[in-house]
Amino acid sequence: MKSVLICAALSLSICSAAASQVEIVAAAVTGRVVDQSGNGVARAVVAAKWVGTFSGFSESGTTCVKATALTADDRGYFTLPGWETKRASLQTVFASIVGYKPGFIADGFAAVDGKESGLLIRRAIALPKADVIVRLKPLTGEPEQRRAALARQLGGASCGGNDSADLRLLYQAMRQEVSALPPEATRPGNATLLEFVDAMLNGTFSSFGGK
Repeated sequence: MKSVLICAALSLSICSAAASQVEIVAAAVTGRVVDQSGNGVARAVVAAKWVGTFSGFSESGTTCVKATALTADDRGYFTLPGWETKRASLQTVFASIVGYKPGFIADGFAAVDGKESGLLIRRAIALPKADVIVRLKPLTGEPEQRRAALARQLGGASCGGNDSADLRLLYQAMRQEVSALPPEATRPGNATLLEFVDAMLNGTFSSFGGK
């Protein structure tokens, strides 16, 4: 209410400029990918996305600010570099970090929450330096069960479908496992998981409508 009253007292152009000046500063995140016994998982893929929330008079929701993927070292350790940018009208930003390796699936996710400071034209959101544990569990079950688990992880890690370069390591690793599964039964109007992965990998997800 306070910010609404302030904006009401200012010109529309000033409020619009204020909304566009949200500075986001994310510190580096270190961590380790581990299995259910707490042992490091060598060369696992770590995928992270930073999601912002927004709300207004006409709509509210979330938007993906940034995504990246890298490979952990031989003991499962990794470092996600810090970064900064400016985005319009975001209220909060949080990071979601998952792991993946063929034969494994994410066991939950690690999160880092941003902290807001400032007011109007000098608003900023900072995500502090963090050290996290990223957990994996064996990918088991019948082919359809494994395929469903892979589909859930693929959808959860995606940054809106325009992230083929940022998450290429993840998509390539998942494609390797999906293509090794027995052929998937096709149904009219529905794409297979392999086709879906290829659409993400090739950056054609936004125009991907299945078959």
